[in-house]
Amino acid sequence: TLPGAPVLCLHGLFAGRWVFERLLPLLAERGYPAAALSFRGPPPAPPIPAIGRTSIAAYCHDAAEAARALDRPIVIGHSLGGLVALLLAARNLVRAAVLVAPAPPRGITVLSARLLARMPRYLPALLLSRPFLPRAGDLDALVLNRVPAGDRDAIRPRFVPDSGRAARQAAL
Repeated sequence: TLPGAPVLCLHGLFAGRWVFERLLPLLAERGYPAAALSFRGPPPAPPIPAIGRTSIAAYCHDAAEAARALDRPIVIGHSLGGLVALLLAARNLVRAAVLVAPAPPRGITVLSARLLARMPRYLPALLLSRPFLPRAGDLDALVLNRVPAGDRDAIRPRFVPDSGRAARQAAL
């Protein structure tokens, strides 16, 4: 049964568990013990110099360990975290998966004219599996485009460099 089941929240690229800091108390108030995982690299973990080479499989490994510790939680995944949630569901490691603007599984591209117009400056990081963090204008256009403009200045500094390899895998 789902009532009272634990909930595990998974973030997208460049973010961390902080993305869910408003959601966790709401879930707990409704009887769902909730936790958010930061994948390797974002705070509170120390930065990883080789984060650029980290694969989606590595992020999935991190999430699978957390899911096992919570005994098949309900998983809420945003962006890359949504793809990881889907991969956990395929391995029967979760009770249910909620996908919020997920990165798509294999065979469905996320490439669009808007994305391609902003990506040339990041191609070296994507192709050579280096860490990267999009510029403020690119974050606003591609990541924070539904966040009120007045709130973006407080959010942008929380983003951290992430994996060019994982971004390439998600895009293709």
